[in-house]
Amino acid sequence: MEANHPKIVFLLKGIKTEQFATFEKYFKESQPNIGLSAAVQFKLLPIDKQIGVFTDFEFQQKNKPIIKLVVSCHFGIHEAHWNQLITAQTISFPKEFVTHLAALTVGTARGILSAKTESSLFSKLILPMIDVASFVTEKIDFSLDS
Repeated sequence: MEANHPKIVFLLKGIKTEQFATFEKYFKESQPNIGLSAAVQFKLLPIDKQIGVFTDFEFQQKNKPIIKLVVSCHFGIHEAHWNQLITAQTISFPKEFVTHLAALTVGTARGILSAKTESSLFSKLILPMIDVASFVTEKIDFSLDS
């Protein structure tokens, strides 16, 4: 954590496969060039003191989707730690903390992809190691104004 932030106690409250689709008609096993787009988004559920991390992955071949996977992990924040992150109707999560949550969610997505494609023609497609720090360049702030 950043020097001015205490340790944040959290727990994994839920995992959801938001979207999963395969497009066999676009997949050619004989063509080795496969692209991957990736995105991470953070959402807040203040009433439950939760932050959600949504990862969005799309494997492509010749600019056509072959696998689409969106996974979310929902993390509950200990109430005392949640309150320490609030300043003037804004809650701020340190960069290192949200990077850690994103890394956990990417790993979860990797496992979901493996389970969903097991014994299929897509089974050799593995979500590679991803530097999640490149997705999170600064702290994440949410307005608490209703």
